[in-house]
Amino acid sequence: MSLPPGGPSEREPTDEDGHLLKVRQAGSKGCRPVALLNPDINASGLITLPEEKRASYRLRAFVHGERSNVVHHTTGSDPSARA
Repeated sequence: MSLPPGGPSEREPTDEDGHLLKVRQAGSKGCRPVALLNPDINASGLITLPEEKRASYRLRAFVHGERSNVVHHTTGSDPSARA
C-alpha cells in the first residue's frame, strides 16, 4: 500500500499521532481495525486473510488528546409551546 505522491509526508509534517487501517469485508456492514500505523508514513505492507481478499480499506489519521466538545442544539420552535 502506498499513498499518492504529494501526500502530507511529502509536503510538511502533520500533527497526527498515527493512522488506523480498517477493513470492510465484502458483504459486511461495518469496518474493523487491522493495523495501527505510525505518523508521517507513506508506505506499508499488509498480508490479508482469505476473507479480506475482496474488501474495502480505509485509512484514518488520529490524534491523542482531549475529545472535542459535543454540541446538542435543537432548531425550530418548540411544538409544546404552541397555544
